Amino acid sequence: MGPFDAADYGRMAVITDPQGATFCIWQAKKNIGIHVHGEPNSLGWTQLNAKDTSVAKTFYTSLIGWKTQEDLMPGQQDAYTTWLKADGPAGGMMAMPPGTPAPSSWLPYFSVTSVDDSARKAASLGAQTFVPPTDIPGTGRFAVFADPQGASFAIVTFTKPM
Repeated sequence: MGPFDAADYGRMAVITDPQGATFCIWQAKKNIGIHVHGEPNSLGWTQLNAKDTSVAKTFYTSLIGWKTQEDLMPGQQDAYTTWLKADGPAGGMMAMPPGTPAPSSWLPYFSVTSVDDSARKAASLGAQTFVPPTDIPGTGRFAVFADPQGASFAIVTFTKPM
């Protein structure tokens, strides 16, 4: 969807990247956007799950101007890409397993104080668990779900600031 005004709050557009991941861009007017980030019960991280990480790197670094940092993931052959803005991390990217029957997509991670407690609560409210509570060595703990309407999201508790 091309650029449009959201009342007098801001201007936005909806974009689908070359691999099918949809996202929005925002130009602030009265509403600058997110005020709280990384604190419990707020957006904590965003991750692009990409079919082809090299295509995604070229697209997002060219469009948004992000830099990238590559880190090896324990037990994985592929590196984890951290998107970097001028003042620090902007999110991350990892390769989707070959043959995954879904397009690339962005996954929001909500910060919580306890992944295990929040995972139990999500399940009791009808969420479908895709990845049960799992440790990320040296980073924290996370889980991935679909809400009762099918929207995917993750929860995370970081052991170090992001």
